[in-house]
Amino acid sequence: MEPTTPLENPAPARSSAPQWSLIALLLAAAFVLGLHESTRDTAALDMLNGMTHAGFGNEIMLINHAFNGTFVLCSLLAGWLIGRLGYNRLFILGASGVLLGIVGWAMRVPWPLPILFEGLIGAGQGLIMTAAITYIVTLSKPINLFVLLFAISIGSLVGWLIFSFRAVVLLPIVLEPMRIFNYLMLASAILLAIFIAFRWRWRTYMPTGEAFWFHTFEQTLRTPRSWMVLVLFVVVRFVMTALGQGAYLISWNADPISVNVLFQTIAIAEILGLVIAAVVSLHWSASALIPVGLMGACIAAVRIATLPDDASGYGLFALCAAPLYGLVILRMYRVLGIHHLPSIVGIEAALRVALVPMLASGFRAILTYEVNVESLSAILIGSLAIFALVYGWTLRSEAVRKKKAEDYGETPELDPIAPV
Repeated sequence: MEPTTPLENPAPARSSAPQWSLIALLLAAAFVLGLHESTRDTAALDMLNGMTHAGFGNEIMLINHAFNGTFVLCSLLAGWLIGRLGYNRLFILGASGVLLGIVGWAMRVPWPLPILFEGLIGAGQGLIMTAAITYIVTLSKPINLFVLLFAISIGSLVGWLIFSFRAVVLLPIVLEPMRIFNYLMLASAILLAIFIAFRWRWRTYMPTGEAFWFHTFEQTLRTPRSWMVLVLFVVVRFVMTALGQGAYLISWNADPISVNVLFQTIAIAEILGLVIAAVVSLHWSASALIPVGLMGACIAAVRIATLPDDASGYGLFALCAAPLYGLVILRMYRVLGIHHLPSIVGIEAALRVALVPMLASGFRAILTYEVNVESLSAILIGSLAIFALVYGWTLRSEAVRKKKAEDYGETPELDPIAPV
């Protein structure tokens, strides 16, 4: 018997589902996760209202900490788990965690069990999203990455709209927001059950075999180039957070009624930006699209300062800045290679939970001291300038590395650390 080569899949032959079916299920799961994340605090308040103790703020904080802790931990371990379990088992494991968490919320279990169920949802989301991004970037088309981010944004927008209105009239009945939310959670549970059943029957085919090894997050942090990519991720997350919080503070002080309109404009523009990026990514590379998005965001920041009463500036900024996260992932895949992809996505999740809120708190302190659009615009432009400098440095480093490789007649190494 001839020995198997690394590119052959030694697993026994089983039927493989079409790739589009897995991606469709991942998009549906992303919608569910976006919906839950945008409504977590409101749903928790509704559940706690039925209990006989005070101090809801502490309970909400504990629920958020449970979600963030398990989300970060499972995001960091996702790359290690993919190499040992494969995509299929990891998708089933993550979807099972989210399903159990949603069922626990629906049962309105007594305190402190909601902390446990929220931790399950955070763990499932960390596994699903990190594995989904890795699978889509490495084994699918770039357009599907933006469609995945689009599904998350749609879920967040739907959740926000549910609780933005006191009641929704669906002839011939009137539904309260919480009842609509419960129906959506029931539909989400059914959807996740279908996801688990479907993936249990089929397996994810990997051209490199199920036992494909990725780097751990410690190995990724020992790679100097990864730090530059992480700075880009943090800046993108910060500017989107600063845009939302700055728009809220400024519009609330000027006209509280306009807050909802402004947030709807930003959310719709963000979704539209992801749609445009998905279409354009079929023809242009991430290296060409990042400067375009950066220039558009800078123009929008100037427009916010010059026309403070016009919501189009906020919308244009969201339109141009929202796709930068997906573009940085595609660019990072080009610079660092496949082995670092899941670990760096996990590290980005940890920084998003730990570092970005700290930066946002400092931003709120500055803006609260002097609430004006000039301060908001200056902070946005300064953040984008940092993004441009770091991105330019990564381009220069890659050019130098390629030049050295050509001089010595070698292929530039994208992955300096050998797989474990």
